[in-house]
Amino acid sequence: MEMTIRKAIEEARKYGGRSIYTNNGTEIIPLELGASEYDSIGKIKMINGKKVYREIFCVVKPSARTRYMDVIEKYSMYFPDEKGYSYFRKGDYVIPERDMNLFISLNGGIDEYLTISAPYYMWSDMMNAMKEYGF
Repeated sequence: MEMTIRKAIEEARKYGGRSIYTNNGTEIIPLELGASEYDSIGKIKMINGKKVYREIFCVVKPSARTRYMDVIEKYSMYFPDEKGYSYFRKGDYVIPERDMNLFISLNGGIDEYLTISAPYYMWSDMMNAMKEYGF
């Protein structure tokens, strides 16, 4: 079964991961990973007593091989005024979970090594070093 954005966020959160990578090099940075629970944008649903954000507030950094940006472009938060100013940057999105999963699927799925395994290995090495040096 293909990994979903929600599962990837949960796994990345365990070991300090900050980005979700697709298999074609697209980087998705869910801003809820580094923010407090009060710094979110979007709908919240309670599932098993936990707050779950049904819309993903994120930055999308396309690679040269990223495809189907039209799936998420309609969720852009970048709307400059007549002077060219905007509170949000280009690449900032609030995307419904369903459409984010579609976008990820169209871009080759989630690269589980870069998204989850690499942060886990770094965390594990750090814990072993701390244990070895008596911290």
